[in-house]
Amino acid sequence: MPVRTIHSTDQQERQVTMTKKNWTVTTPGYEPFPMILLECALDHTGALAFARSIWPRCTVE
Repeated sequence: MPVRTIHSTDQQERQVTMTKKNWTVTTPGYEPFPMILLECALDHTGALAFARSIWPRCTVE
């Protein structure tokens, strides 16, 4: 039985733009280190909340 391939002309290529933000995390017991957020480039408040979900007593700059 032959296989039929159907290509839709309605499909369009999408260009995805990713935003990257780099924050410096300071937490007790560690040297300051970078935290890079790709898909969810958060503002300072969001970055702090994200970092504190991992390192509860940290700060971000």
